[in-house]
Amino acid sequence: MRSLLDKAVGGDQEAIGEVVEQKFKDIFYFALSQTNYQDAEDISHNVVVHIYNSIGRLQDVGKFQGWLMKIVYHECLNYRRKTKRDLAQLSEAALDKMENMEDENRDFIPEEFILSEEKRDLVLRSLKELPERYSTCLTLHYLDGLSREEIADVLGVNLKSIYNDMYRGRNLLKEKIEKKAGREFIY
Repeated sequence: MRSLLDKAVGGDQEAIGEVVEQKFKDIFYFALSQTNYQDAEDISHNVVVHIYNSIGRLQDVGKFQGWLMKIVYHECLNYRRKTKRDLAQLSEAALDKMENMEDENRDFIPEEFILSEEKRDLVLRSLKELPERYSTCLTLHYLDGLSREEIADVLGVNLKSIYNDMYRGRNLLKEKIEKKAGREFIY
């Protein structure tokens, strides 16, 4: 991936296209975690355009994932401002569409969550009910694989805030799941 990124940063349009193709799921699913299906498609399109226009300015290809998620995050914020929609809630229609996606399109969920359809859906629905700052941190860390330091950079907050938000977010998520499914789900 590093040599592909080097080519993309150097302006190779084919390499940029390949990078976009490889990272599109990350882009789309993060946007979907923050909004509904239709809006996630729009946001993803905007991010792709942004990548084509600005990847040449990326100075350290080792920080590509954090750079990319920062773009996606800010596109979500901008979209929210434009549409005045609450990104903390995912519409039922989007959840239904997501539930009907083929399994090959759902490999973004970490292995520990792929216990069953019912449990996976419960975790995703519960994640959508968290305050935006908690769901964003948890999504970036567990679904997109960013470190806490990278999340702090993406969100523009200090590292201690990320640790606190992740701690509180995990506890709230656990409470929501326990209320819905009982303690046996967690353990």
